[in-house]
Amino acid sequence: MNLTRGRNGIILRFPFSPKQKKSSGFHVSFSDFCTQKIKEGHLLGYKCFIFELIEEDFHILNFSDCPSMEGLRNMVEDLGVRIAFYIKSKKSVTSDFPEDVVIAVDEIKKCLEFSTCLTDSPQESPVILHVGGAKGDRKSTMERFCNVLTSNFTQEEIKRISVINDDKPSLFSVKDLLPGVFYKLRCPITFRSTSYPTNQGNLTLNESLFLAASTWDRTINPIFIYLPGDEAPDVSGETSPFGLQLDIIFDNKLPEPK
Repeated sequence: MNLTRGRNGIILRFPFSPKQKKSSGFHVSFSDFCTQKIKEGHLLGYKCFIFELIEEDFHILNFSDCPSMEGLRNMVEDLGVRIAFYIKSKKSVTSDFPEDVVIAVDEIKKCLEFSTCLTDSPQESPVILHVGGAKGDRKSTMERFCNVLTSNFTQEEIKRISVINDDKPSLFSVKDLLPGVFYKLRCPITFRSTSYPTNQGNLTLNESLFLAASTWDRTINPIFIYLPGDEAPDVSGETSPFGLQLDIIFDNKLPEPK
């Protein structure tokens, strides 16, 4: 898809009750859920949707509903909307526990397969990841992150992965992710403004945003997860905030996985 006029969007979470999440017999078609939420959001004027996934969601959602998947792909193309997937599971590919790494890789694979069915353009429907806990050594953790991805995913699959900045100062800012992940894997950086005030990486907000935006293909709008505040001015209604063509996702921030 060619670079388009910036689209506004929202983060969507799955409203499953704790009882449903514990029920092994309760399952929901992921494509049906996406279709329903996109229809509702499009009526409100949104054209970009990030589906946020936690560990429990993967036990409930059915990612392989092919008939519904075809209908979703057609709707996405007809409406000109964009879908991304934001994994916020407590399991990480940089975990010290091998069983957690296996679970994290499986969660990523499910989203990558869904993304591949949805669009031929890798960065149009990215799978957004946190690198994981730094354990006091950000450089080594990013190296491990890159090694696990290259060991478990093809180059075509890695093109569909994006990394996101963290809010904790001990974790990963845009300044960390640029040399530590982007230069090695070419995974673009999704910038989240609400994580910036507590983990700036010695950059201004504009510098962080511009660096993150520079990592996306020129034919794809960078994703900017955003909430107006003391650090971030209100850019709602602007076609090219900060002089950039962005897809702006309005943030309703929940805590990041610990």
